[in-house]
Amino acid sequence: MGLEQAHSEVMGMLHAGTPFDAIEQQIAGIPGLVDDERSALWLYAWSHQGRGWQRRASTQLLLWVRTG
Repeated sequence: MGLEQAHSEVMGMLHAGTPFDAIEQQIAGIPGLVDDERSALWLYAWSHQGRGWQRRASTQLLLWVRTG
């Protein structure tokens, strides 16, 4: 699958209200993409999450990294 088709798929998932973790798993499993393309799709999906959600997710990640 090419980047354009993958982008359309991610957009559809976002518009359907698919949870971020499911979108993240989908992005990870798309065959034929290079790391930069996956990263761009992930960032695109991340940017469509609410600001509060982004803050909570980043805080949880920081706590998880800090406590190991």
